[in-house]
Amino acid sequence: MSLARREMDRLKKLAAPLIEPIQRANAHRCDAFAKQRVRDAIVHAANLSLIVLYGDPKIDEPLSSAWQRCLESDAPELGGDFKKMKDTPSIHPFDDSARWIAGRFGREILSQRPGTDEREKFDAILTSAPLWLLWFTWAEFTITYLQLRQACARIWPIIADVKNIALHCGPPHPSELANCDRSYEIRKRHPALPSGKFEKAPWSDSYRATVNGWLSAIQKGPTTYDEELYRAHESCIKNWLSLPKASRS
Repeated sequence: MSLARREMDRLKKLAAPLIEPIQRANAHRCDAFAKQRVRDAIVHAANLSLIVLYGDPKIDEPLSSAWQRCLESDAPELGGDFKKMKDTPSIHPFDDSARWIAGRFGREILSQRPGTDEREKFDAILTSAPLWLLWFTWAEFTITYLQLRQACARIWPIIADVKNIALHCGPPHPSELANCDRSYEIRKRHPALPSGKFEKAPWSDSYRATVNGWLSAIQKGPTTYDEELYRAHESCIKNWLSLPKASRS
C-alpha cells in the first residue's frame, strides 16, 4: 500500500465521527421529504380523481365549474361528508382544503373502486382523464411520484415533445398540448388544484425559462442528494399502504 493511500485511509478514519452524523441527518431529511412528496401526490391524485369521476371537466370551463358539478352529483357514493360540502363553500380542492377532501375521498370512494390497491385504482382513474387536464394541473409529477404506470404511458410522450421543442427550438410540434403554456404558479400550489380555465396559449418567456432550467438540471446528471432522495422515495413507495391518510391540517 502506498504512503498516499495509507494517509488517505488515516484521514477517513479521523473524519468518520464527523461525517456519519451528517450522513444520518441527510438521510433523515431525504426520508421526510420523500414521504411528504408522496403524501402530497396522493392528495393531488385524490382531488383530481374526484373531478374526473364526478365533475365532467371541460376544456372551455374553469375547474371550479367541474367542482360544482361534483357537489351537485346525485351519485350515491357522494354522501356523508361530501353532501355537507354543498353548505360549506370554504371547502374546495383549490387550497389547503384539498387535504381534507383527499382523506374523505380515500375512505368513502377510492376504497370502493375496482383494483387491488390504491395505486392501481388511482392509475385507472387518471389514465381515463383528459390529457389537457393532466397537462394543465402538472399531473405528470403526481403520476411519476406515485409510479402510476398506465397514466405515465399517456402523459410522458407529451413531456418528451416538450423536451424536443425546448432543445431544438424548431417549428411547432404536432403534439398540440406540448406547444401550450401553463402557469408555474399552479405547480407551486401543489397539491391544490387550479380553479381557473386552461388557456391554449403559446409558450411564454417565463415558461420557456422554467423548461430550460429543468432541462439544464437533467443534463448535469443526478447529484448525491438526488440519488439519496430517489432511494428514499423508492422505500416510501414500497410501504405505500402504511402511509398515513391525508387529513385537513
